[in-house]
This record gives sequence, C-alpha cells and structure tokens, in this order.
Amino acid sequence: ALLIAAIALACAFAVLPCHHSLAQGWVQMDSGTEADLSAVWGTSPSDVFAVGWVGAILHYDGSAWSQMDSGTGLDLNAVWGASSSNVFAAGSDGIILHYNGAAWSPMTSGTVNDLYGIWGTSSSDIFAVGWDGTIQHYNGAAWSPMVSGTACDLYGVWGSAANDVYAVGWSFIGEGSVILHYNGVEWSVVHSGDTYDLYSVWGTCASDVFAVGWDYFGDGGNILHYDGVSWSAMAASAVYDLSGVWGSSPTDVYAVGRDYYGMGGNVLNYDGVSWSAMDSGTTYNLCGIWGASSSDVFAVGWDSAILYRGEGVVPTVTPGATATSTGGPTATAVATATAVATPTSIPTATATSVPTYTVPPTPPPMAGEDEDGLTTEEWIWIGVAGVWGVALLLGIGLLIRRYA
Repeated sequence: ALLIAAIALACAFAVLPCHHSLAQGWVQMDSGTEADLSAVWGTSPSDVFAVGWVGAILHYDGSAWSQMDSGTGLDLNAVWGASSSNVFAAGSDGIILHYNGAAWSPMTSGTVNDLYGIWGTSSSDIFAVGWDGTIQHYNGAAWSPMVSGTACDLYGVWGSAANDVYAVGWSFIGEGSVILHYNGVEWSVVHSGDTYDLYSVWGTCASDVFAVGWDYFGDGGNILHYDGVSWSAMAASAVYDLSGVWGSSPTDVYAVGRDYYGMGGNVLNYDGVSWSAMDSGTTYNLCGIWGASSSDVFAVGWDSAILYRGEGVVPTVTPGATATSTGGPTATAVATATAVATPTSIPTATATSVPTYTVPPTPPPMAGEDEDGLTTEEWIWIGVAGVWGVALLLGIGLLIRRYA
C-alpha cells in the first residue's frame, strides 16, 4: 500500500505543469557611459534607446549597450519613437533630434524652452511638452506650438488615442500640480491645485491612467489614478520623488524614483490591488522606465545606471561578473529582490547573491537642476525672497536711525 501511494504521489508531481521562471531581481547592466540618464524607450528587448545629460544617447541591440553620436552637448530628457527607424529625442533649449535608422539629426522645434516629455500616436502625430506650459505638435512635416492654457512646467505626456492625450506638470510658485487633457481639438485643465509635483503619466487605456510625482511640501511620492471619471490619490509606500511610470498591463505597473536622503533606486510595483516596494539593488536615483513586456523591463537613472528585470536573467553570480542569460539581455548582477507577484507571470523568487552596497557620494542633480538640486525657477524664488529680506532690514535700519 505504501509503495502504491508513493508511485501515485510521484506521478502527480510528474504531471504538474512546468512554468518558465522570471528572474525577480533587478540586474545592473553595463551602460558604457558615465552620463546621467533621463529616459528610455524601445521597440523590442533588442532595440532600446536611452537618453541623458550632455547629449548622451545609448542603444541596446540585445547584447550590449553602445553610444550613439547625438551631435549635441545639450541635455536630453525624453525619447519616443514610431519605429526603430523613426525615433525622437527632446531636451534642453527646445532641442528635438530625429533618428532615421542611420543617424541622429536636429529638427526645428519652434521653441527654446526646455522640453521634458515626448509621445505620439504615429510619426505624424507627436506631442512634446516642457517649461512654461510649452506643448509642441509634429504633424509629420513640421513642429508647431499648441495653446496649453497653463503656465505650469510640463514634464510628461501620454495618450490612449489622438483625441485622448494627457500632459502633467507643476509650478513651483503658487499653482501646484496640473493635469491637462487634449480631446483632439483643444487642451483643457482637468485637475490642478494639489501640492503634488507631477513628472510622468502613462496608462493602459482611456479609463486606466497613472500619474506620478511627489509632494513638494511633504515627504513622500504621490501616485494619482484616473478611472475614466475622476482622478484620485493612490496609497503607496513611496519615498520622496517618483519620476517615471510604465506598465505591461493593469495588474503590472512600475513607478521609479529618487531620494535626496540616500535612499535612491526606488521601484514600486502595482499588482492591480496595491503598490509595493521592490529592491532595485541600487542606491542611484532612477528617472525613467520602459518595457517591451512584463518579462523585459528597463529602468535608467543617475550615474549611468541601467537596470533590467526580465525572463531568463537570474542574478545568482558574483557581483561584477556576467549573469547567465537564456533569453534576456547580458547584465551585471547587483542584487536580488523579492518582488510583488502578479497573478499570472511573476512568481516570487530569491537570488542567492546579495552584494554589499555603500551609499554613494551626493548624487548629481536631475536634468534642469544645478549641483544643489534646485531649478532655475527655484533660484529665482530664493533670489526674490533674499531681495525682500534685505529691503526689509534696510527699512528697519533707516527707521531706527531716523527716530533714535
């Protein structure tokens, strides 16, 4: 009887389905550059573009990252394409570059304002957003300005269709956050006034849209969600600033960010029910995220950081060695994580190698900020406050001298 039971148990295990494993740990890739990276986008796991400071443009072919000649020394803050041979990058001083599959070349953008977001529905319907409410539109022949209806700086743009596009941003002086909507005819403000600073927007459809940022007067990241009726705040264990959002489905959404308190490398995952923090394995601040699927996700950030999380890459080797890959990119293992599992595609797994990290020196500023982490607008505000302070002191001194 025992023998029969043992045989039956063995047969039961033998017929259990075999699942293809997904590496839970984020692995750090060799970017081949020292530039801070701001954004990432691609057409497939073997055709990925990353852009960053001082004109940095990198391309990943499925085996290694290589530097591309951008022809500019200006900071590049955003990248998007209609195909592998029709890619656009936007950045400081209104620069917009176009890649035709062979080389990058500058376009006449029609603005000198810094641009921070770019997205389109096709090669003849592209939106670029930036400072002072700037929205430029490309119709396939030329870029032209659009009336945004706001003076807030805009940092992110995304849409579900040509007549359903969102732009998000904020103003340091007085106005707080802003969310704009384009209905195919005009832009209008659909949400504003919060203390949230919004940096990125992405969604799965017209009734499932996420916007991320941080609370300038608080101490935590913020995530807003649109359900097709209204925008509402989502509960998330975020720290400081969230600057990028992307997902593969409504039950697999990622948000990445940064922290001035030595807690960089923030990654959150949404499983359709709640947000949970993931261990990215890095302390570098992350600025952008994109994926080809739930099993091929790339995140980029300061100090040339490029992280990958995907199928076939299991970070079980010694840090600094090349990870074994059966289907994903070649990567350098930096850490392991127990990630939030999605119901169908992300089983919980723990790698065996956990390196020791030290907090890096004070990280460099994000695009648009100086070494003190302040934007031009913030320095202007500080300067105005300083002038008023000096004037007040002089006035008090004159009164004392007059009536003493």
